[in-house]
Amino acid sequence: MSDAFLKKDGTIVALKDIKKGETIKIDLKELCIAREIQSGQLKPDEEGETAVVKLPEWLATNKGLSSEVVGIIKKETKKAILMKVGNEEVWLPKSAIDIEI
Repeated sequence: MSDAFLKKDGTIVALKDIKKGETIKIDLKELCIAREIQSGQLKPDEEGETAVVKLPEWLATNKGLSSEVVGIIKKETKKAILMKVGNEEVWLPKSAIDIEI
């Protein structure tokens, strides 16, 4: 359970007042998405599902990506997803990736 939520502009808003020395729980996926929105790499109004995808090293190297990417799933088949990462669209095999939606 998260103590915060993600707004469309990429800001994270706490669900309670935070006093000095207190901590809150923030969903790591939402934190990754917020970072991408704020950097301009991700547009939240774009059609598709926003996801954080973890790639094995061999696939990340092959596609020229980092081992964890944030993007928008544009299409999906039984075996792969088409994901928009930054300005590029790449097909990623479902059997080799871990998707957090």
